[in-house]
Amino acid sequence: MQRGQSAMEYLMTYGWAILVIVLVLAVLFYLGVFTPPTPTICSAPAPFHCSEHYMNSSAFDNLYLKIGTTGSATSPVLANVTVNGKVCIGTPIDLASGGEQVAVLTCDKLSKGASYRGRIVLTYITPGNQTTNVNGTFSGMIES
Repeated sequence: MQRGQSAMEYLMTYGWAILVIVLVLAVLFYLGVFTPPTPTICSAPAPFHCSEHYMNSSAFDNLYLKIGTTGSATSPVLANVTVNGKVCIGTPIDLASGGEQVAVLTCDKLSKGASYRGRIVLTYITPGNQTTNVNGTFSGMIES
């Protein structure tokens, strides 16, 4: 009898301790302690640069990319943008006028606070009249 009682007390004591640990871990996961923040980056290789970007979650998700050229590319065009693996819809942006242009693209519906990652494909004609694609990346969190 004594042996069964001590085994039961042992199981109950450690069972409660394990239950408390599981509850604390569940609360920490719920609060996002173990989810690292998504860095806000925007990079495009030469002869382009990406100075800023952001995405808001209004009726449609609008992605705003501010892209410019360093002047060595001829006929540069923003050809394709994907966010989280899906193509965003927008008109091709001609960057030939120099300076920076803001591209406004409509992407799939995402919720406020969600993270996003994307890929920019920029097409331009080299001085040797060859069409070249370069890839840039960006990431961040949905603002509003």
